[in-house]
Amino acid sequence: MTQITNHQEVVENVESYLYFYNYKRIHSVIGYLTPAEKMAELKKAA
Repeated sequence: MTQITNHQEVVENVESYLYFYNYKRIHSVIGYLTPAEKMAELKKAA
């Protein structure tokens, strides 16, 4: 684990994790899709 030394590093780390969480990490509760995939599916159905 790296040590964060300034505010910009915090911002970059949070943004990186949010990208991972929404676009790369699958979620079992939504059918093993990423949140981005599920959102696209819902928009297409609307």
